[in-house]
Amino acid sequence: MTFLPFGQTVTVRRYTRDNKGNRVEVSVHTVDGVGVAPAGGSGWGVASDEVNTLGEQVKSGTTLYAPYGADIRARDTVTLADGSRWEVDGDPADWRSPLSGRPRGTVVSLIRVEG
Repeated sequence: MTFLPFGQTVTVRRYTRDNKGNRVEVSVHTVDGVGVAPAGGSGWGVASDEVNTLGEQVKSGTTLYAPYGADIRARDTVTLADGSRWEVDGDPADWRSPLSGRPRGTVVSLIRVEG
């Protein structure tokens, strides 16, 4: 699945830990033709630590619909076209059509990253 020409290009940053436990960026790449949608109310991919002005927990998340096999992994950081930063929440899921068996896309749940 690709949303070209109207899909977004997102930037993916991958990290590892050095021998002192510090987070170190190891690669940066882009993925084109990505659809971006707000996460639904199902609780999937919407967990966060944000609190609104009334002191209530606010769930903030979004879902990416990327081309099948997109190079996005759990714990990567994704920057959307609007500059907002998100962290991959769990493992991205490649999926195929149950009718044809053809690869259709990769679904990625994201949670908001502050800063």
